[in-house]
Amino acid sequence: MGRIHPDHSTVQKLKGAERVFAEILVEYLSDDWLIISQLDMISPGRPYEIDFLLVNPQYGLISIEVKGGAVDVKDGKWYRKNSSGSETLFNPSPPRQAQDAAFELRDALRENHSSFDHLKVAHGVALPDVEAISGDLPLDVTREMLFLSGDMTQIEEKVIACIEAREAKHLLPDPLLRNFFQIVLPSSKMVFQPDAQRTIYREIL
Repeated sequence: MGRIHPDHSTVQKLKGAERVFAEILVEYLSDDWLIISQLDMISPGRPYEIDFLLVNPQYGLISIEVKGGAVDVKDGKWYRKNSSGSETLFNPSPPRQAQDAAFELRDALRENHSSFDHLKVAHGVALPDVEAISGDLPLDVTREMLFLSGDMTQIEEKVIACIEAREAKHLLPDPLLRNFFQIVLPSSKMVFQPDAQRTIYREIL
């Protein structure tokens, strides 16, 4: 079973397609995989969120964007279809969202430690409610990057295939993993001062 950070209660806090996909990852990934959900990152330009970041010592990192419901591609553009049949344009597209977040994480790791100078972060899109694809895919995605409903029970093989197709396989030995956790999942001690509020009020008065 895949290990989700910090523990299995994380799955219960997720909703919709993200919860379904989290349950699949936990059930069908081997215990070599660490699953990090809803990883937020702040950059000077804008915030980013990785729905799921998978970490494996033998294969490296992959960022996965999850989109539930009916999804279509029309004239190269990605749309979400609602129950009434109307369509809403994804802007940016799901593959672009996954790529931007993956590149932001890659750049942050490279900037924080020289051991990540050659690191790549693969990216993919999970569509748990999509059974099959009819027609051609746009240039921003390949079939290896898409995880459809029929792929879910073979999710580990699909994840590895996506990483290898993106030529992003990267060994993460223990020293590199320690550096990764220090950057991505750090610990901080906040110094508590019982009289802090009283001091603030005295200064205001």
